[in-house]
Amino acid sequence: MSSLEHLSQAPLELDAFPKNLLRHVDPKAPPPLRDMGAKGLVPGISPDQLAMVLYQLRFDPEEGFRSTAAQTFQDLPPEMKTTIARAELPAAVLDHCVRAWIQDEGLFQLLITNPHVSDVSVTWAASAGDARLTDIIADFQTRFMRAPAIIEQLYLNPNTRQSAIDRVLEFALREKLDLTPYPGLEGVVHALTTEGPPSQQQQGAGADDAAFAAILQESVARGEDEARAGVTAEAIDERVEAEEETIKGRQAAIGKMNIAQKVRLATLGSKEDRAILIRDPNRLVHMAALQSPKVDMKDIYDYAGNRNLPEGIINFIAGRRDAMRDYQLLIRLIKNPKLHLKTGLKFLNYVRPSELKSMVKDRNINPQLQKAAKTLLEKRTSGQKG
Repeated sequence: MSSLEHLSQAPLELDAFPKNLLRHVDPKAPPPLRDMGAKGLVPGISPDQLAMVLYQLRFDPEEGFRSTAAQTFQDLPPEMKTTIARAELPAAVLDHCVRAWIQDEGLFQLLITNPHVSDVSVTWAASAGDARLTDIIADFQTRFMRAPAIIEQLYLNPNTRQSAIDRVLEFALREKLDLTPYPGLEGVVHALTTEGPPSQQQQGAGADDAAFAAILQESVARGEDEARAGVTAEAIDERVEAEEETIKGRQAAIGKMNIAQKVRLATLGSKEDRAILIRDPNRLVHMAALQSPKVDMKDIYDYAGNRNLPEGIINFIAGRRDAMRDYQLLIRLIKNPKLHLKTGLKFLNYVRPSELKSMVKDRNINPQLQKAAKTLLEKRTSGQKG
């Protein structure tokens, strides 16, 4: 099951309804009865039963009943919504409530404390909520024990305040939650283990929470613009080098951040911020930039050929399963002097003769690799003559 699975995309089984309600939701029932259900005019119906009826009619074959039911649900009085938020209802119905009422802080607090609301629904809310809502989720930590994916989605949601992230990760550290399925989170927890919580780090708590939130939001928005424009990591890196004076302000702002903040910015932010953070001497930071979910294969090619990046970046890329199968990536890695010699020697066996000739003349390649390329080329040429 995906942590962001949409639970409210299908109708309930008809046997979930008692006979007095079934006649208002069964697609084969007379239209006047279904119309009564869609308008919430079923005699003696309780709020939780009405929620089930209106949910089911969202999937009615006739568009008129679907739209009427949706409008009736939207117009439910506040006291009825409160009762429904507390009710024991099918997970799909409550998932629909979570999605429909996500902007209502009071209702959401009731829903998150309702044990019948699925962790899957809360995980989705963690990915989509604003700062107030993610604060509520961050404080309801009993669900994290069952569903660490909630922590991941809070972390990946740029609306979540860093102070909330710090609380959540310190809880994960204290409770020894297994975060191995989420490499980025595991790295941040490791940082907390080695450096202590942000409040105890020597450099203080890092950037002010509001200041960091503004930087992160701006960076995420800029990253979306970069993605739409098809900007490559190589182009951004060249800009960072060419406009060093302009970039200094950004570097100064990033320099005030603690490790956890840098890692989160590297994970969620723009290519421009990753171009700065991927050079950070701290391995957690530059690896977070490399492993950001926003990094694509074009970025990997650019990183593989970049001689200014930390050695760990180049050799991590070389350890990818596809490194020897992707010829373009293979060549870029071999030509990078920071590639480990042992790995480079292994990679040479997969290089075409024409490329070996080029490497023999390339002064930027590791001299030992250059010598090995010449030997391999001579051996292959000799073999062909024989």
